[in-house]
Amino acid sequence: MIQRSLIGSSLCLALLSLCCSWAGAQTRLESILFKTGRRITGEIVEVKSDRLVLVRHLGGGTIKEDIPFDRIEAGSLYSALVAALKPLDATAHKRIAEAAFAAGLYPTAKRHYLKSAPRPDALAPDLAGKVRACDDRDMETLLNRSMKELLAERFKRARSVALLAMKRHPDHPRTSSIPKLLDRIKKHREAARRRDLALVRTRREKAAWDAAEKTLNKLDGRIRR
Repeated sequence: MIQRSLIGSSLCLALLSLCCSWAGAQTRLESILFKTGRRITGEIVEVKSDRLVLVRHLGGGTIKEDIPFDRIEAGSLYSALVAALKPLDATAHKRIAEAAFAAGLYPTAKRHYLKSAPRPDALAPDLAGKVRACDDRDMETLLNRSMKELLAERFKRARSVALLAMKRHPDHPRTSSIPKLLDRIKKHREAARRRDLALVRTRREKAAWDAAEKTLNKLDGRIRR
């Protein structure tokens, strides 16, 4: 009985150890979403300057892949870097910031640049320049998006993006131009509304004219008979 009990206890411990190892392996797996829409899952074993090294378990074997940052969807890349570089020290924050900047995630890059500094209130000149670059690129991106929405006559979106730029960068030199942009959006929206109303009115008038023509043609046919 004692021997059976010991065997049973050993078996339980082995199963528990196996489960714990499996759970640990699962937590190390990362899902990578490519810009093409393809998704793969594997273990990040190395983060290079411009790429991830991912080990994928397929069947009974493994495949190691080098995946350049510029092939990965921006949000997925950020999540993968944060998970792979934990715990995040100053160097890790700077590496994430550089990758986020290259991926166009400028507010995220700015946040990690600031976290890479020992004193965010007294930045070194090079780091202060990177933070300003984040603000400049983000402002340019938002203003371009607002103009794109305006040209597509998506006026509500154009206004929302312009207001976001103003809220996010209240002290930026280009913020002073946003009220003019908002006024332009308003004028274009009103002009589009007048145009649409005129088109509706024209269509109604044409429909009424066509109906009258049809009625007159019927009357004319009866008279001729």
